Amino acid sequence: MFEFDESLNLIEKNLDEAIGAYFVYDNIMQNAVLDEMFLQKLNQNKYFWRYIFYSLQTTYFMCLGRIFDNKSKSLSINAFINECTRNINLFSKTELMKRKANIFSSKNDLQNYIDNAYEPKVADFKNLKKIIKAYNKEYEDNYRDIRHTVFAHTEITKKEELEKLFSKTSRDKLEEILMVLKHILIRLFGLYHNGHKIELTNNIYSNEFNIFKKLKEESNNVLKSFNAL
Repeated sequence: MFEFDESLNLIEKNLDEAIGAYFVYDNIMQNAVLDEMFLQKLNQNKYFWRYIFYSLQTTYFMCLGRIFDNKSKSLSINAFINECTRNINLFSKTELMKRKANIFSSKNDLQNYIDNAYEPKVADFKNLKKIIKAYNKEYEDNYRDIRHTVFAHTEITKKEELEKLFSKTSRDKLEEILMVLKHILIRLFGLYHNGHKIELTNNIYSNEFNIFKKLKEESNNVLKSFNAL
């Protein structure tokens, strides 16, 4: 039986771990590129930082693999959307009313809330699948081989082959994938629990995307304190 919240939490756990590992890794690397003194301090403890970088990279590549793993028994984001589509009745106004029944003090208030709620159509989930399919292809074309042959298994070790693999990746595209997927999960939560229509936005620094702001703030604070040593 499909449990929306349980499945959402599992998908979001992998996504948040990928987001956290990637943004911390990227922030450190960007500081190293822009600040010569910071780079020198990294090099003073290069073995320590080598393992930090490897751990962060391993985390976000492995989590990306879980998110886009399309094996039959895997809970990928594609499988999750498919289950939402098959169980679209869970998003109906009737089911939403059951979930909200103990929240409102009067039946009139509850009915008014339900009347203004959005009841999704199959087309809504098809639109999400279309977006995810494009990112799934991006992962398969440019990231899956790195995940499989470098981090999950030791199949490629030569520097030239590694450089060729990593040259296909894009910092901007990876950030886009992570942020849009996070946005989709946030909107699905709002649809299921509040009857809010799924509307995607490009403003990832709004309050609902607090994870990105917090990661940037906290990693910058740590790096500033490290640079002051």
